[in-house]
Amino acid sequence: MHRIFFFLMLLSGAQVNAQMTAAQKFHWDVDTIAAFSVKSLPVWDLIKETGKWNEISNGYVQSVTVTGDHPHQTRIVKFADGKERKDLVAQFQPEYKMVVLKLADPLPSGIKEGVMAFYVTNKEERGSELRITIIVKGDDGPKNALVAELKKEAAAYLKGISAKFSGK
Repeated sequence: MHRIFFFLMLLSGAQVNAQMTAAQKFHWDVDTIAAFSVKSLPVWDLIKETGKWNEISNGYVQSVTVTGDHPHQTRIVKFADGKERKDLVAQFQPEYKMVVLKLADPLPSGIKEGVMAFYVTNKEERGSELRITIIVKGDDGPKNALVAELKKEAAAYLKGISAKFSGK
């Protein structure tokens, strides 16, 4: 029956239009790119083990405890100032050298969601790039405070990774 209906629609020349929602522009709160003189694999090797990020945090993160396996990892991050945060590894895609963390607990009052994403790519000319993007959804005051905190954390990771390749 469906075939007959489809065939009749084709013969009648009826037009069918698919409805599609308009694409939305996506704006990151932070979008940072660091260039390295090494290819992407050594950089990826430093960030793929999310439980070892204290080693690349330049002292900002004291320890990271990971439970579960990819793709369902949970991280308990203890910072040098004594604060703790629970993150979920929302995406782990080695084929794209990408890790996406979703902040889970505690989210400050007024914050609906916080996400940090890390991508490593080869540059056309020698070397690689590490891109760190951050988006926070919530009320302006708490959002600005959390974005500033996450920017410090991202800067600590970049400084630690840079130090690994500069020999410092």
